[in-house]
Amino acid sequence: MFSRSSFCLLAVFLFVCSGSLGQDANAAPRHKNAIDEYRAVLDAYFESARGTTESVIVVRTYPSFEPESEIVIQSEPTGYAVVQISAAKQVWGTAYNLTKAPLTAEEYISKALAIKAVKRKVPLSDQRINDFVGKLRQIDVSAPLQRRPLKNSKGQEVLMTDGTSYELILEGGRVRTWVTDTSDSDTVSENPPLLDWIVELETAVKRAQQIPQR
Repeated sequence: MFSRSSFCLLAVFLFVCSGSLGQDANAAPRHKNAIDEYRAVLDAYFESARGTTESVIVVRTYPSFEPESEIVIQSEPTGYAVVQISAAKQVWGTAYNLTKAPLTAEEYISKALAIKAVKRKVPLSDQRINDFVGKLRQIDVSAPLQRRPLKNSKGQEVLMTDGTSYELILEGGRVRTWVTDTSDSDTVSENPPLLDWIVELETAVKRAQQIPQR
């Protein structure tokens, strides 16, 4: 029904998996599933930060050089609420650092959980939140998370070496898909309607947080 990792990160994953960055050749295979491992570390980190309230819609942001974050639409007895959760510092490269000796998944998660999570409630009206939920229901998000080359408006493959990606997570993680932020380029998004929805939600959250609260 309903769901920024950058291509820069993808390039690093592939680089590490080939035994680069000075890693021991025997250590490289430990990271052959680095993307999935990194996502699993973030899953544990953000699930801990969200708490026990049901998360109806989760939009996770994977920036290139800033901390990872989530916008979460949660279920409440009277409707929905929106919270934003940001890592105090980027998990990628700190708690999850492939340039150092490989750790177990549990060790990576333990390091990530040591990073402070900043959680803020977003003052969006019930009507605004309901509008976002309703719009998302109209978007096809059935395509699974895929790693494939992007293309420009002429159909030519494009390699993005930097940027932000978003992952949409629904139904407790059973539905997941992602889109690359191509809004400022000629590159065509994997799912243009979904990207537009996410950018609109992100903009609404930023604006709501800038309004002085009485």
